[in-house]
Amino acid sequence: SLSDRPDIEYDLLSINTGSTPQYTVPGVAEFTIPIKPISGFWQNWQALQKTLLEAGKSQQILVVGGGAGSVESILAMAWACRNNKALTHQPDFHLVTQAEDILPGYPAKVRKDTISSCLELGITLHKRFHVSEVHADKVTDANGKPLESDHVFWCVQAGAPQWPTQSGLACNEEGFININQTLQSTSHETVFAVGDIAHMEENPRPKAGVYAVRQAPVLFENICNQLLQVPLKTYTPQGKFLSLLALGGKRATGNRGWLAVTGKI
Repeated sequence: SLSDRPDIEYDLLSINTGSTPQYTVPGVAEFTIPIKPISGFWQNWQALQKTLLEAGKSQQILVVGGGAGSVESILAMAWACRNNKALTHQPDFHLVTQAEDILPGYPAKVRKDTISSCLELGITLHKRFHVSEVHADKVTDANGKPLESDHVFWCVQAGAPQWPTQSGLACNEEGFININQTLQSTSHETVFAVGDIAHMEENPRPKAGVYAVRQAPVLFENICNQLLQVPLKTYTPQGKFLSLLALGGKRATGNRGWLAVTGKI
């Protein structure tokens, strides 16, 4: 069912809509710029660069998150500003996370080298700061402690939209569609789901595009097999994958399992 046109019937349905930014914190929808989807972020970043050129003082730019997306984004923005000679007043960048450290789940070397890159670019880290409310000129934690801001970018872990659960599809506690090893909904065999919108019941994995990429060929084959009424193929997620994080400029850090390296791209 769609909001602006008649219902669409289907024989097979493949749901690949990704996750949704979370706006449960008061003020997020009104006073922050979402980093995802990246297309919207790019437009806002272009507008902000113009604002920075015209600003009469240093601007306070906050990025709330702490995961890979927020880290890469703030490093890219800070690097671009530090290398923009037209800027009269360099902005101050702040990375805010509620966790004990940035990049939870990554090897210690990746975290160490990323933090070093942040410090080199003048990025201030605020750990264990749980943003409970966003205002026009600051963010505050549960105790009312403020961090002043002129621009706030939001990049916390995304969640599931409400409509899958409302539609009657079997979903996990977080609202993501439960799927089996053939990428079918566990409650509706005519519905497939892959990527961030899906939750693999038998092999749970974190939300990462590397899994969606490997799911795509299996999804295509299984849609064809379902139409041909032949057995479906089983998808088995990879145990390890190469993870790369851009550090600003032409440098990156990354790891595959325990092996971690940092250097020029």
